[in-house]
Amino acid sequence: MSSANGNGYLGVTPPISTNESSAREKEVTVTLMEELHRQGIFESEEEAKRREIVLGRLAALVKKFVRRVSLARGLSEAAANAAGGNIYTFGSYRLGVHGPGTDIDTLVVAPRHVTREDFFTTLEEMLREMEGVTEVSISGIPIDLLFAQLALPSIPEDLDLQDDNLLRNLDDKSVRSLNGSRVINEILRLVPNVDVFRAALRCVKLWAQRRAIYSNVNGFLGGVAWAMLVARVCQLYPNAVAGAIVSRFFVIMHQWAWPQPVLLKPIEDGPLQVRVWNPKLYPQDRAHRMPIITPAYPSMCATHNVMRSTEQVMREEFQRGCNIVDQVMKGEAEWSALFEKHDFFHRYRFYLQIIASARDQETQSKWSGTVESKVRQLVMRLEYVDALKLAHPFIKGFNAVYYCLSEEEFQAVSRGEVPEAIAQRKPEDVAGKEGVIPVYTSSYFIGLSIKPKEAGATGPRKLDISYPTTEFYKMVKMWDKFDESSMNIIVRHIKQFVYIVSAGLTGPSSEEIKDGNSISTELNYHTLTTYRIASTGVAVRVDRDEGEFDSSQFRRSPAQADSGFTDNCGECLIFVLLHVSASIGHHAGHFLLHLRQLTFTTHRGWTSGMDPDQRMNDIMAHTNGTIKYLGVTPPISVSESTPREKEVTVTLMEELRRQGTFESEDEAKLREVVLGRLAALVKKFVRKVSLARGLSEAAANAAGGKIFTFGSYRLGVHGPGSDIDTLCVVPKHVSREDFFEVFEDMLKETEGVTEVSGVPDAYVPIIKTKISGIPIDLVMARLALSSIPDDLSLQDDNLLRNLDERCVRSLNGAIVSRFFIIMYQWTWPQPVLLKPIEDGPLPVRVWNPKLYPADRAHRMPIITPAYPSMCATHNVTQSTQMIMTEEFKKASEIVDRVIIGKASWSDLFAKHDFFHKYRYYLQVIASTGSPELQIKWSGTVESRIRQLVMKLEYVESLALAHPFIKGFEQVSYCLNEEEVRAVAQGEISEAIAKRKKEDIEGVEGASTVYSTTFYIGLAVEPRQPGSTGTRRLDISYPTTEFTKLVKMWEKFDENKMGIVVRHIRSSALPDYVFDEGERQPRMAQKRPKTKATDRSSNTSPDVPNKKARLVQSTPTPLDPDCLLMPSRHSISGTNAALPHETLQSPENGLSALPEINTATAVDQPPSSAPVYKPPIKDASEIKSPQLPNGENVAVATASGIP
Repeated sequence: MSSANGNGYLGVTPPISTNESSAREKEVTVTLMEELHRQGIFESEEEAKRREIVLGRLAALVKKFVRRVSLARGLSEAAANAAGGNIYTFGSYRLGVHGPGTDIDTLVVAPRHVTREDFFTTLEEMLREMEGVTEVSISGIPIDLLFAQLALPSIPEDLDLQDDNLLRNLDDKSVRSLNGSRVINEILRLVPNVDVFRAALRCVKLWAQRRAIYSNVNGFLGGVAWAMLVARVCQLYPNAVAGAIVSRFFVIMHQWAWPQPVLLKPIEDGPLQVRVWNPKLYPQDRAHRMPIITPAYPSMCATHNVMRSTEQVMREEFQRGCNIVDQVMKGEAEWSALFEKHDFFHRYRFYLQIIASARDQETQSKWSGTVESKVRQLVMRLEYVDALKLAHPFIKGFNAVYYCLSEEEFQAVSRGEVPEAIAQRKPEDVAGKEGVIPVYTSSYFIGLSIKPKEAGATGPRKLDISYPTTEFYKMVKMWDKFDESSMNIIVRHIKQFVYIVSAGLTGPSSEEIKDGNSISTELNYHTLTTYRIASTGVAVRVDRDEGEFDSSQFRRSPAQADSGFTDNCGECLIFVLLHVSASIGHHAGHFLLHLRQLTFTTHRGWTSGMDPDQRMNDIMAHTNGTIKYLGVTPPISVSESTPREKEVTVTLMEELRRQGTFESEDEAKLREVVLGRLAALVKKFVRKVSLARGLSEAAANAAGGKIFTFGSYRLGVHGPGSDIDTLCVVPKHVSREDFFEVFEDMLKETEGVTEVSGVPDAYVPIIKTKISGIPIDLVMARLALSSIPDDLSLQDDNLLRNLDERCVRSLNGAIVSRFFIIMYQWTWPQPVLLKPIEDGPLPVRVWNPKLYPADRAHRMPIITPAYPSMCATHNVTQSTQMIMTEEFKKASEIVDRVIIGKASWSDLFAKHDFFHKYRYYLQVIASTGSPELQIKWSGTVESRIRQLVMKLEYVESLALAHPFIKGFEQVSYCLNEEEVRAVAQGEISEAIAKRKKEDIEGVEGASTVYSTTFYIGLAVEPRQPGSTGTRRLDISYPTTEFTKLVKMWEKFDENKMGIVVRHIRSSALPDYVFDEGERQPRMAQKRPKTKATDRSSNTSPDVPNKKARLVQSTPTPLDPDCLLMPSRHSISGTNAALPHETLQSPENGLSALPEINTATAVDQPPSSAPVYKPPIKDASEIKSPQLPNGENVAVATASGIP
């Protein structure tokens, strides 16, 4: 026996026993093998030989495939012949426990120039052309092919996949593909007797299949996991025979202290920067219920899909198996008792049936596979439903084909309603008939176990599964190939007393469960003019004495479905609600229509076909009963738009589509799926915290948690790639610390979630992240409620009682031509109000410039309409107001020309000229050596840029400090410390810019620098008439204060983070700020050269001294040639500057990140230099287009404003 650990035994612990098996154990082993042969699990010798022939043909085809691709890539004939290509088997065939008709899991290994696209195009085509190949088999042998692309120029015949170094430079898919073969090889190496292992595994595998617990995708154990369990028992009894191993298997597994992991050898590190299973580091790994860890690097949990329900089912089966084997060993039972068929369809009284259907077989194969892979997600959500003890998924689907003679029959079959006439109809019965529609269906079942009624409990109980089923619908429909016209998905509740229909069904037991009184929920899809919600429910009566259930079908309106149901007899009821929401379209023009129908269909009884204008009139007629207009002033005009205005509206919409402002339907669906996943995660987060606070299981499940969207997504004006502003509402026992600790960690562990960055110190604390590529901005509000109901409305002002200020802030989110004119002529700081400001129930501050000086300081106050009213524009500074005023004026002039036909809408959307507009800029560069750290650090720096701008506005002679709206992210690969320092200061040479990640791999001292650069344009005031001499622009104080401000961040680490502020000319702007082909900014106007007489001392006061600085500190005049020269930290810097500290080498490998330049002095140009000209500020100078038809903007501010 070989040793895997150097201690003389295999495994992570010594054997329990090294004794040989007893005579009785050897005897039962003989009877076990006889029973296995009777069960027909061994293939014939003829089939075994055919498998070998098939694998030989497949190996030859793979070499031919690699050669063909090699020649297509330009390799020589000799190199193409030497490129190789090989196949490796894994799974049950490689383990030696396959049976008749089972597939062969096969890995295709190809060299680096053969891509995955080649595998799915060239090889697939070659397979189709190969003799004896069908869609699923070769010569009748089923084959499952995986692909791995190695970083090798050729694949030798004797390649050993166990070499960990082969995993270098591979993508995740190739690593996962290789792991299948590597794990099986390692299992066989780690068992003391392969023949005994195989015999025992055949027994356990047959038992698991018969008992319907053999399915990784549905939350049970797959073949590899069962193999590792048997292998572990073999390690504990290295000299035992197969019968003894099986008997010990059930005893040990029944008594195993889950979640204690099953390990075949110690977990090892390896050459890759990949995650290895480690519950001490990763909370997600700690959540695994029955961890069985693969022995090959990188070690993973093969049972991460196990759920609470499936664990419970397997524990019961372990106990059953343990009892039976004990009887076998005593001679009181036969091995056949162990392999008795499951009782899944007799065990429960109630089931959920999921029916996936399509119109053709190929589509159905892919669609049903997608649905099956998501059933586990439905089970996980069902486990959180109160009164549900267990949700038991069956391991297989049942396939059927029905032939329909009409669209009505097709719709009925798609809903799972199959009359006997359709069920018995055969292909020959419809041959030659027109209009025949074949329907391919796959049905999946979940058994529902209801918790017994608690002692002394009275009244009805409610089983609401609307949320799990709705989320399941959303999830399956997010499939990128989903087509509502050819695919359907139904979830329905059925009872256990059924009649069996076997005609046309295929599956492991040829059973289909139906119920004449079952209820079904049909998906209804939106159109551009209607939004429908279909809801059906079933009342299930529980007999008080026996706990039995009875069901009756009924249909109710959506309003009734939300309110529950109780029959007239007052019996104890369980209400099962299947609420399936139709997909919401994201066409901007119909957003309000969707919202109106969603809200008013329930509360006012309106029909989906009602005209939108009729609805709007109803709103106007029923809002307080007396409102004649919206807002705080009467309308400027109630006239309809002119024909010309309607005409330009059409061209406007066309231009908006050309500009790409509308997202695709796929992205819209993906957003819905992401929000569904996020809603589920929030509930899970609240439940987790609730349990940690000591709440009971029932109270934790009822604690709720809900998300609300706001911002552009809620308004329906978001575009491709825009973020979704999302509010997480939690009960009173969930704190903000939980949000930024527990929930942020849960996000990081969620599949498809990237770039998680929490900013708890922001004005409104926020977590930024991406889920499936969709940016999400998350804020949290903790309500003074013990639980958050699903129907919570945030419009109730009383919800704001007893909340902290940050929670209150979190809770509060023919027109075009008038818009620009009105906004340009608006008399700021006159506020913009949508309704009068109201008082409310809280002693909180409401925006009131008469009471609060800070409110009087708001430059462009736009006041939120929800109580408590706040200023949404408190961040506007002097500079940004000037910029927006200028843009309003420019836009009003363009729109005026569009209206009269002298311009097109595209002129309005011309790109900004920020990087052409100014002669001088400030660069703010935040840098780290870690991508995760960079997200948080750059976010912190960006949130403080506004403070720097405000301080710059106090600098004498600066007319304006214009911040650009986003940062520019870069990743630079440096070979030494000097390059790291240069990159952190913004000095990126062409060599560094072109360098790639692979260029520094293996290079000693090389490191990666992640940087984000923000820009502020500096506009210098023109020289006053008659002034002479040189002027000096001293910005040392603003930059020094900015540095102090960002370094006050509680997580700031000077060893790992760098911050640099530097001044550059427009001519030195880097290429990445410009679009491809965009004209570079013109060189600044050259000044006449004069001889320098002196140099500036480059010093300045440490504090601002507005209006007196030039008197207090008069610099020595400079040569005009030297004016406004960049400091040493500029790309072309020549002047000296104050020294900066050198940082210590941090742990992450990023060395010597510089500190900020604490004194940046910028000399000003003479009056001949081009400078920024501020927009017109005096209202008397306004010459922009005026409102038509005598309309007067003054009406909008004449009344109703405090």
